[in-house]
Amino acid sequence: MNEHRIYVIVPKTVQSPLEDKVRRKRIIQVATKQTKTTVQPVGRIGAQIGHVTSKMRMHRLVEAAIAKSEAFEKVGNATGLQYWLKDQIILGGESEGFVNEGITTIVLSVPDSFWLEHIHSLMRAKKIKTFGFIDTNEEYGGGLAKTAICTLPIDPAKLDGIIDYLPLWVHP
Repeated sequence: MNEHRIYVIVPKTVQSPLEDKVRRKRIIQVATKQTKTTVQPVGRIGAQIGHVTSKMRMHRLVEAAIAKSEAFEKVGNATGLQYWLKDQIILGGESEGFVNEGITTIVLSVPDSFWLEHIHSLMRAKKIKTFGFIDTNEEYGGGLAKTAICTLPIDPAKLDGIIDYLPLWVHP
């Protein structure tokens, strides 16, 4: 059995704003006259990795809390959820390990926003749950710029054919 891992993918350059176009029954993003290319500084890439990973982990915690809430409702234990949340958030998940679980995070690199969207679309086609981080920093030319994507913890084999050729992110 493979260990589950979190995969974060960041572009070296970000193109923004982009426009959606339909080509061959697929939506792709294309540059416009207003599109600006921004080279990602190392510190900003680190921040994008943190943003998208935090977003994914928060969604996991909320989904787990909803599931726990429904389970406690069924058995009529209204205070059970409060104790579970206290354990997860305040105590750091010591009894169940949800918050403190150790999951390897792999950070991969793509050249630009177009490749990021290509990889993201391949993941969506395989129904792999992902989270994107959209930045509104003026540095990206205004508008919304997707600066990173992140998977839920996943068996690496499920990403075969999608990320095989992507290099690990390294400091330029």
